[in-house]
Amino acid sequence: MVVYGAGYSGIHAFYPNMSKFFQQKFQFTNVDAGHIAAIPYLVASFCTPAFGSILNKIGDTFYESLLFVCICTIFSIHSFYMVHGDAEPGTEGSFLVIMPMFLFGIAHACFTVLNTPMC
Repeated sequence: MVVYGAGYSGIHAFYPNMSKFFQQKFQFTNVDAGHIAAIPYLVASFCTPAFGSILNKIGDTFYESLLFVCICTIFSIHSFYMVHGDAEPGTEGSFLVIMPMFLFGIAHACFTVLNTPMC
């Protein structure tokens, strides 16, 4: 229960606030922040079926370790954004800050795929 609480709080608490976060912290425009907020959903939509078939083939021996890796990845991305400096006022944010969103989408997809067999 603690693992799922930590995972879901790290994932689903960030999604509704993601666009505003990129606008305020990194000075992205509303449109660019919306595009950035869509990246994890796009990545997860492609990775979820692939991870499902891979996890079906390898069996349940690695589920717990993969779940731990997913949660560590999610929290490391949150830590990166927490310690990364704010963009200067009047300048648009660097697009290097969007790269962790791809990892966030992959970790979210893997976490989602692991939910059903772990329950």
